[in-house]
Formats: sequence, structure tokens, C-alpha cells
Amino acid sequence: MPIEWLPGSSGNHNGARIAFGPDNKIYLTTGDAVNTSLSQDPESLNGKVLRINPDGSIPDDNPDLKSFIWTLGHRNPQGLVFSPDGILYSSEHGPANDDELNIIEKGRNYGWPEVHGFCDGVSEEEFCITNNVMEPLIAWTPTLAVAGIDYYDHDAIPDWQHSILMTTLKADRLVVMKLSEGGLSVLNDEHYFVDWWGRLRDVCVSPDGRIFIASSNRDGRGDVRVGDDRIVELRNLSVTGIERNSSPVIYPNPVLNGELNIRNEWKKPDVSIRVYDNSGRSLDAYRFNPAPSEIRLNMIYQSGIYFIEIINGSDIQRLRIVVSQE
Repeated sequence: MPIEWLPGSSGNHNGARIAFGPDNKIYLTTGDAVNTSLSQDPESLNGKVLRINPDGSIPDDNPDLKSFIWTLGHRNPQGLVFSPDGILYSSEHGPANDDELNIIEKGRNYGWPEVHGFCDGVSEEEFCITNNVMEPLIAWTPTLAVAGIDYYDHDAIPDWQHSILMTTLKADRLVVMKLSEGGLSVLNDEHYFVDWWGRLRDVCVSPDGRIFIASSNRDGRGDVRVGDDRIVELRNLSVTGIERNSSPVIYPNPVLNGELNIRNEWKKPDVSIRVYDNSGRSLDAYRFNPAPSEIRLNMIYQSGIYFIEIINGSDIQRLRIVVSQE
């Protein structure tokens, strides 16, 4: 593919996510390169979603037969993914308000910089009507700094079937958006693993239903953590939550009397432990230096599912715990 036509870049707002469509075309997001006037400029490739033939030429069914532009009016579109039904979704950074999840449709205008989020202001409504603006499925204020997305429809995690998974940078979390049957609206958004791994850049779903998340704490905007940056694997755990042969021995699980024991031969003397609820909210934090061969934690919580994170040097393990008050 020739590179002469690629749009100008900047220190921010470059987009640059790629998806290969069921029509055998390449879809590429571009940001406004911190020049808001470019997003509505049909002569500029900035602030757009581009559609390209694999050989680098312009498809003969693009809105403008002389342009790669598929949609315009974008600020900084990040994640880009097709559903099995051929619907193209994109996450997009707003300014200080209105991060968006959009459906990308041929020839549509997405409003930036005249429209932020929905067409709910007087001037916005007029612009939307005149310029064929497509409103987002959902918008977030305060912003989350939305990042990579993927589509999930595997029975490995039944509750997340037919959902868009989205990582966030500023908000330090994974957002799961349950879609309507036809995929044209978001029924609800649930937030997981809040502040577990810091800034999250991208998410990928494997064919067997496992999920991989990339953290991004070394990008100059995050607080670097032990082991950063990293790829985290998510999978549906068993009742005990023990997935790895090297996991510590934890007992009893379920926790019946409010006490959880963790036994292991620590590789390094400094051990940190954090307890989270099922939504990813941090409940308690502990540090042991030197750590005893066995640690006893008070798990006096309401009945439900909890997670503990154990950090020992560069080794980070997360275990699922069931607490029962019965």
C-alpha cells in the first residue's frame, strides 16, 4: 500500500485502528490531529473512518469514488470491530465530555466538532439534521478515555454474550456493553476490574472465549505498577477459582467463618494482597514484608463472589473467592 496518501499525524488524536471487513475491505480510523477543522473537511483524511481496498486503491462503492473517506466528523476514534452480523462499532474520545460508542455507517457524519455526543442542543440539532449526523449508541460524561474494543459472543462467559468489551485509559476499567438483539442499541453497560491494572489500552477475544487485556501504564500518563506493562488473561473460573498449578493453596473456599488462609512458599519476602468485590471495587489491601508462610485474612463480607490479587515480586496472581454467611 502506498503511504503518500496517509493523513497527517500529531502528538495526539491520531486514531489508527484497523479492522478487516466481511466485504474484504480495510477500515482505518484517523483522528483530527488536534485540528478540529479537518474532521468536517472532505479534502482531508483526518477525523475520518477510511475504507480501502487491500491493494491500497479506492473501492468503487465508497461514498465519493475519488476518496477513501467512508465516514467523517470524528475527533479521535479508537476501537474498531465488526460483529458477526457485519455491524461496525467504534469507540471514540470526546473532549472533556461525551466519549462515545458508535455504529459506523456508510457516508454518515458523526458531528465533531459541532456536535458532542447526542444531538441535544439547539445548534447541534440543526447541524445534525442538515448533515446526516449519526448519534452514538451511548456516551459517557465524565469521560472514560475509551480505547480498544472487541465483540464477545462465546458461551465461556454466558453473561457477556452478544456484548461489546471496551478498555478505558483514564477510568482504569473494562466496560461490558450488552447489545440489543439486533445489535443496534446498548441495553446496559457494566464496569469491571476498576483500578486493578491501571490504564487499559486494548482487548482481544480468542476463539475459545478467553479474553486478553493490554495495560498501558508506561505511556507517560499512568502510574507504573509492578510488572507493567502486561497482557492479562481473563477466563471463566471454576468454583474454587484456582486455575494455575502454581497458585497458592487457599482454604476454605467457600469462606464460611470469615477467615481465609493462604499458604505458599513465597519466592520473595515482600507480598502484597488486595481484595476486590465482583464489580472490581477495592475493599482491603495488605502488605507483608517479610511474608509468613501462611497468611490469614478476614473475609467478613456479605455473601457473594470476591477476588484477591497476590503480588510477589513480578508474579501476580488473582483468585476467585466465594463468601457465604449461611
